[in-house]
Amino acid sequence: MDVRHRRLLQRGLKEDCKPRPFDQEGIDFIYVKHRVLQPESGAFDLISPCHEFKSFAIAAELDRTRLQAKFAKEVLKFATGCMNIRSNGTIHFGVMDSKEDTGYVHGEIVGIPIKDKDIYVDALDYIEKCFPTDKEHARHCVRPPRFFEVMDRESTAKNYVVEVDIVPSVNIVKGKVYAVLLPNFNEAANKVQYEKKAILRRVGSKTEPVSDSDFSDFFQRVKERDAQREEAEKTQVLSTPFCQDLGRKLTMLITSGKKFIENDKWFIFITNKFKPDDLSNIEWLLNMKILSVFDFDPDSKISGLCSKYLEHHAANMHSLQSYRISRDRRIK
Repeated sequence: MDVRHRRLLQRGLKEDCKPRPFDQEGIDFIYVKHRVLQPESGAFDLISPCHEFKSFAIAAELDRTRLQAKFAKEVLKFATGCMNIRSNGTIHFGVMDSKEDTGYVHGEIVGIPIKDKDIYVDALDYIEKCFPTDKEHARHCVRPPRFFEVMDRESTAKNYVVEVDIVPSVNIVKGKVYAVLLPNFNEAANKVQYEKKAILRRVGSKTEPVSDSDFSDFFQRVKERDAQREEAEKTQVLSTPFCQDLGRKLTMLITSGKKFIENDKWFIFITNKFKPDDLSNIEWLLNMKILSVFDFDPDSKISGLCSKYLEHHAANMHSLQSYRISRDRRIK
């Protein structure tokens, strides 16, 4: 069995998952180790992000200077490719790529140890030297790194997936072609040095230099790419706004990323009035080990959660009236 077929077989044995919502602030999101993201992708409609994976396992253990140079190189290489073709994108660190046959599959979430998040955040200060004439544009398009915990069912070690979103809004990139000086730590010289200036673009799932033979055509089609991006942004504004997947979030919190609820867990519920449709779908809740319920539905015992619960379990009932303190008594 060749490597490709072995990887396809391995992938079929592991559960797929979706990436966290693109360029959304204030979202609680957790990845589960060994689940698999969809394969790396190229530009689709310019708004749906293209993706690139980096395991970063070795680099994550480097000292600050070497780690920052490596992280900045990968982020800014990817960012330049996205900016030049006007496509949104996300680069993921702590997700296996397909360069090595390590027993993992392409897109498998493994996570990396993070000693200091500021190391990654500050690494993007390389923008100043990598984009000497377009640093303000790069700062606007390259979002700060975001850190998402990886839940491991077999370990208590805390690892993360680090993600950087690229958003080349047309009002920033219009009319531009971007060149970048990528950093490398030169071991012989014991310092960071910069590669020759390069114009990069996304080609399928890869970021590649624009070849000499394609230079003229690439520059001539700048207006065409700008028009496509502008149209895509208009379409996005008219589309349905993003809604957080609360069902997935609740499942993750209750199961800790597993496919079952652990028997040693007890739950405390705080709830208000149930809608009739919701009340008819609570079998899973009735089978959980519940320590206590704070129910703020005044009709719960008649037509709410309490009435359904009492059909299956006995319960000790307490009302707020039981805990009312009379005026002539004081709490000491």
